[in-house]
Amino acid sequence: MVPAPSDQALISALAFAHNGETEKTLDALRAAIRIDPRKMDARFAFINYRLSDFARGEVDQETQAIASGLTGSAAAVLKGWPLGAAQDWNALVGLEQELARSNVSDLWYPETVQLRAEWRTKVAGDDKYSFDALRMLDRALVIRPNLNLYVLRAAAASALNDGEALVESGRYVAAYISDKLRRTNAGEYSMSDNELNAMIIRLNAFEIRLRELEGGNDTRAQDVTETITKTMEQAQAIANTRGLNLPSA
Repeated sequence: MVPAPSDQALISALAFAHNGETEKTLDALRAAIRIDPRKMDARFAFINYRLSDFARGEVDQETQAIASGLTGSAAAVLKGWPLGAAQDWNALVGLEQELARSNVSDLWYPETVQLRAEWRTKVAGDDKYSFDALRMLDRALVIRPNLNLYVLRAAAASALNDGEALVESGRYVAAYISDKLRRTNAGEYSMSDNELNAMIIRLNAFEIRLRELEGGNDTRAQDVTETITKTMEQAQAIANTRGLNLPSA
């Protein structure tokens, strides 16, 4: 069956996004929304590129108009993002029921999980919340591998003193970033300077945490640390070719 025109535009947008072509992605999403203003997936996919603007309270009119069409758990993500950025965990807990209504088939499901896992990993002394966070993160990562989700997985593992899960998270992060760097070098992916900077910062944080485990003679941690160090050197090499002054490996 031939997809509806709005679905075709959304599929094109997702393909552009996979290649890191942000402007083409946004144009395709605009087309999908024009064709079918009720298309929630297209609206959220567009908003997803502007979530940091909502966190800062700096939203342009176009984005605000598109956001006004969001309802249910998708709208809850929009409410929750500034709360997460402000580390207002109590207020974020207040959105839990709305966020929990998201289904795994929703395009915004990983974002609902990110918000739900964030406050859970910040609750000290209650392993139940950390276990819950680890479980929901694993489910979301199967759907859409995401650097922020991997980092939250590591935070949940750390809260549980689960060295095995922490090392495993580090391995996932190294593999995820390494693939992005490979595709960037091959011209298959357009990586922004901000994304590259975020990756180096994340790798550096993992290296520090895993070296702490190495102090306990954890050979698995040593292996993953070596992989992370090599990956960070690859990222730094790209930064150097761009003349960027980013954190060094």
